[in-house]
Amino acid sequence: MAAVISPSLKQTVEATSPYMTTPWAAAYVGLSVGALERYRTHGGGPAFCRVGPKRIVYRKSDLDAWVERGRHASTSVQLEPAEGR
Repeated sequence: MAAVISPSLKQTVEATSPYMTTPWAAAYVGLSVGALERYRTHGGGPAFCRVGPKRIVYRKSDLDAWVERGRHASTSVQLEPAEGR
């Protein structure tokens, strides 16, 4: 039998955990869930962790690093990642 978790406890864990589910990770980086899933399937997206056979989570630090790798000053100039990230 699965444990029942109160909504307030779930919100606290999601807000303080270094890991995010796919919907939370997609919202965090401004993508749709489908777009993030396509990146995961076809490559080019952020690193992820598989927890069990069907559960996928993303570390906030991996999402931040992935976004930083896409920094550009213009459409033709890619910037180096910011220091400390």
